[in-house]
Amino acid sequence: MFKPLKLPYLLHPYPVDCYEYLPLFSGENQASADRHLESFLDFVDRFQIAHEDVIMIYFSKSLIKDAALWFKGLRADSIVSWIEFSNVFMKYLGEHKSAESYLADFYALKKQQNETLLVFNRIFCSIYYGMPLGIWPT
Repeated sequence: MFKPLKLPYLLHPYPVDCYEYLPLFSGENQASADRHLESFLDFVDRFQIAHEDVIMIYFSKSLIKDAALWFKGLRADSIVSWIEFSNVFMKYLGEHKSAESYLADFYALKKQQNETLLVFNRIFCSIYYGMPLGIWPT
């Protein structure tokens, strides 16, 4: 089950009493990958799970259906850290927006009446610099 994970030889014990509260992700669009990652991190905080190997094991157990098939298809020992696991997860199962979607978000951006220029500028920059380089408006 954990073949893609390069785990230490001696694993930390992990609590089984919290398994029923583990958020699940199938990859079938009822929940976004972002939302799942956020829910999973809330789960980790709630049950005070501190060891990276335990976090990686629980995260792999949170993947079901299509997401579990994706995980099982990864090369053995290809994921060596929690940061890498979460990055690979978001890269392959996260939201993939079209160029049109990025541009629609950008062109729909307006400064709200009660919004300071500083706040608007931060929002503008996060949307603008969040787009792939090839589609930046000039």
